Amino acid sequence: MSHLEVLLNEPGIKYSSNDSHVQCFPHITNLACKAVLVVMSGSTGPGNGSVDDSTEHRDLVANVRTVIRMIRVSSLRRDHFASLQTAKGREPLQLLRGVDTCWSSTLLMLERFIELKEVCSIIMISMNQDLKKYALQTEEWSTLSIYCTILQVPHAFQQCLSAEKTLTLHEALPNFHSMMKVWENMKAEHPNYINLIDAGLSKLQEYWEKVKDVPAYTLVMCLFYFFYACNGY
Repeated sequence: MSHLEVLLNEPGIKYSSNDSHVQCFPHITNLACKAVLVVMSGSTGPGNGSVDDSTEHRDLVANVRTVIRMIRVSSLRRDHFASLQTAKGREPLQLLRGVDTCWSSTLLMLERFIELKEVCSIIMISMNQDLKKYALQTEEWSTLSIYCTILQVPHAFQQCLSAEKTLTLHEALPNFHSMMKVWENMKAEHPNYINLIDAGLSKLQEYWEKVKDVPAYTLVMCLFYFFYACNGY
């Protein structure tokens, strides 16, 4: 597009590669989510990202991934995991794996792990030392829940902007702004996790500066609301 701008501007045709560049907002949201995950991997929970030498810190997300992998790769553990769920009167569910190329997969992995918290705790404690060392403390389970709350924000906005049969470009800037506002408000609710939220906000702000003045977004919002106003919606 930059090359096209040069070619068109030479004969006097006004064209701006920046003004004509429509970003993929779900992808931007995923980049913000990944920025949060990078910070999550550096600390087990509350704090400003620094590690207290007096406390053993674990990467909780990696910890969960390891437990899930160790259960899934062993037929004995899988059967035991299913039987524990059956004994509690529920249809057995499988633990989900987080896949880097699948958006929101880390959130879905953690949510399923928390959903099966009781069974996961039993199997981590009852099996041999290979799993026992990964058993989570009460505060670590609470941290995972807060992680999910933070990750649900980009997931919700990806869903809003990923419709296959409905135009969504007119919702891009309003949703982008709303997402940043939700995360900003969340910092007051979870002050010990500001470092995580700021990582995502920083990535969003980086792209906000690139897209806020692109006329396509303003134009499509005006057309959309004009159409609905004219049709009495």
